[in-house]
Amino acid sequence: MIKKKATKQSVRKFFTAWQKEYPNFYTPKLKKVLQKNRNILISVSAGHGAYEKKPTYSATPFQYYEGKLGGSLGQPKVRGFKRLKGGRNFKSEVKARIHAKKLLSKYK
Repeated sequence: MIKKKATKQSVRKFFTAWQKEYPNFYTPKLKKVLQKNRNILISVSAGHGAYEKKPTYSATPFQYYEGKLGGSLGQPKVRGFKRLKGGRNFKSEVKARIHAKKLLSKYK
């Protein structure tokens, strides 16, 4: 019997699942994910304003990280995303995507 080898889940798929579990309060609906390398992701997401019920879009950079927790629990593996500086909110999805591409070129 041939045993299947476990494949690593891609960072993009993990980000979409992570975004559904921990949605952004202001813009929870994920529209597009741009990926620079394995560690840097730029998300374009949509939502509605808290006071004005007009659509709002955001371009936000995230950094993927993996690590191990210390302490009395041993060394459990932890992975997740950290929000980076440079994200902005827009009234237009086109402007948010343009800003996301600019952010993508900013990170090496």
